[in-house]
Amino acid sequence: MKVTKEKIENCQAFLTIEMESAEMEDGMQHAYEHLVQRANIPGFRKGKAPRAILESNLGKGRMLEEAIDHVIPQAYEQACKEQEIEPYAQPSLEIIKAEPLTFKAVVPLRPDVVLGDYQGIRMTPEPVEIKDENINAVLEELRHQHATWEPVDRALDYNDIAVIDINSNSEEKPLIQRVGSQYLRRRASPHKLSA
Repeated sequence: MKVTKEKIENCQAFLTIEMESAEMEDGMQHAYEHLVQRANIPGFRKGKAPRAILESNLGKGRMLEEAIDHVIPQAYEQACKEQEIEPYAQPSLEIIKAEPLTFKAVVPLRPDVVLGDYQGIRMTPEPVEIKDENINAVLEELRHQHATWEPVDRALDYNDIAVIDINSNSEEKPLIQRVGSQYLRRRASPHKLSA
């Protein structure tokens, strides 16, 4: 296996890995052993077809694909050890050519973090003025949230909750189907909204 470290930038290492023909032959043998157990080849029991027959039946591309799936993870791991690279996450892999198998790996590296003079940062807290109206508004909101709702026999008024069943159709197909939807009727704010 031939490994070339092209560059390291932006916390990424760029490797080009070219496999030797003997390593690919090991991968092809592994692919054969794996595929022969699953393939149904006429005239042979499962797992007993010779490699040449299996390859002609499934196609060399399928065998090569299986071999590549087996070889690349091992080659990538070995390349990282050789180049003394510690990956931070999964790499991005791109196959350049199949024979000899050559692929590029973009390896994410642990970022180098340099802290600035964070101890010199000072903030002065802004004073907060709490008025009685603010306290009363929060208390009223809490009362409202934890209040027990009781059914009434009158028209809906502001700050009442309406429990509604909605059943609507569009062109004889159900559009909205809701049971027990709750809506709180609130009075609009008297303040004008700025555009």
